[in-house]
Amino acid sequence: MASFIRAACALALLTLACLPASAEDAKGKIVKVDLDNYVLQLENGQTFEVPEDFYVEDLEPGMFVVIQYEIVDGQNVIADLELAE
Repeated sequence: MASFIRAACALALLTLACLPASAEDAKGKIVKVDLDNYVLQLENGQTFEVPEDFYVEDLEPGMFVVIQYEIVDGQNVIADLELAE
């Protein structure tokens, strides 16, 4: 019985380890868009790497955005970005 419980716990831990990391959320006003380095900065100081396939040329300081991002190698990488009011 104890070996069954250990096996069930190991299976549960393995299942959790295989789940993808969930995206984090951030929202705020853009203060800087660096198109040369693909970096966006919010007024709270958070910076985000912009994937090269994202079209961000229309983003400007002062716009309010909602960002979903993932942390990859210690960097906040945008997964989704929406303009907010």
